[in-house]
Amino acid sequence: MKFIYLLLIISLIVIFVFVYKSGLFDLGSFKHKQAIVAIRGERFQVDVADTLASRELGLGGREGLAADEGMLFVFGSLVERTFWMKDVGFSIDIIWIAGD
Repeated sequence: MKFIYLLLIISLIVIFVFVYKSGLFDLGSFKHKQAIVAIRGERFQVDVADTLASRELGLGGREGLAADEGMLFVFGSLVERTFWMKDVGFSIDIIWIAGD
């Protein structure tokens, strides 16, 4: 009986991984939180990426950004980060902002 439960759990994990990796989830319907960021008097409308799901989506699927738009990635710790923007067909600039 334990073998059947173990086989069932493994099967569910394999199915979940397959569905996730195949892109069958509709991430296009995901909406980021939005905020205004002011830097030296300039105001920017930003999408906030403060969860794993929102950071994974990033700017993927967007056509572009206006001059006063951006994305703010919020992390809880100061460690070196790397970025890779899947499905982004335009150039991006990255600006690092510390809490202080």
